[in-house]
Amino acid sequence: MTLMISFPAMANIGSLLLLLNLIYSVLGVYLFAEVKPTPGLIDSVTNFQSVGRAFITLIRIMTGEGWPKLMEALSREYSTNFQCVENPTFEDYRGNNYQPVGCGSRISAKFFFFSYSLLICTIFMKLFIAIILQTFQQTTERENKFMSTDISEHFK
Repeated sequence: MTLMISFPAMANIGSLLLLLNLIYSVLGVYLFAEVKPTPGLIDSVTNFQSVGRAFITLIRIMTGEGWPKLMEALSREYSTNFQCVENPTFEDYRGNNYQPVGCGSRISAKFFFFSYSLLICTIFMKLFIAIILQTFQQTTERENKFMSTDISEHFK
């Protein structure tokens, strides 16, 4: 009963959550679309090369599955182990069969992932729990109002 009563409020919070995920997807594409794939971390499924893939990747991050490793992969800069291009041009993409060849940004990745984790995983999940608990309290109080002491005395 509590879940049915709290469904409209949860739908409002859920639509706001989807809107924030969409905003972060667009921001992720803007920041990380050029980052060169890392085997096992950034691949054909988990990437920020399109808004759809970014949205799915953010849902994965929302569940808490391996986001620190993904943040580390998106913040990799040029090194002997990771050969990437600082500011890629069209010629760099064409020479690599139109695959991303860019380097990541440590500051952008940390800001992006920490702000996303703070907003989504901390605030929104607690909002869902708070709505359910508030609705449970309201239904309990409503049930207790119907069963006052006068009614119970009359029943006895």
